Amino acid sequence: MLITGAVGGWWPDRVLALGLALAVAVVVIAATALLGSVYLSATANGIAVFRVFGAGLAAGLLGQIGEGLNVESLERVFAVQLGPFGGAQDPGPFPWPWAALYVGLLGLLARAGFARRDL
Repeated sequence: MLITGAVGGWWPDRVLALGLALAVAVVVIAATALLGSVYLSATANGIAVFRVFGAGLAAGLLGQIGEGLNVESLERVFAVQLGPFGGAQDPGPFPWPWAALYVGLLGLLARAGFARRDL
């Protein structure tokens, strides 16, 4: 942010809110990786988490292209509606409860899977 502001002259208008959103996004990805690590091998988990994250990025890109070209069907395609993995579209009024519910559900599933393991 400091480099972008110094070189480009652009500063974000909501530094704390955006920083918090980025931290929550890291928690969501970590929770997804945690769940995968209980059920999958290390390599398969890495591939799965990377694919889910990549699908979210691709969906966000599709939504931005649809918005830029004013193509309603591309803006609202099902792939863009990926919950916490969605794109840069306005998420509406419920992204924080959705992310909390998603992380909580992943935690419960990971705990249940880990409890069944014979260590």
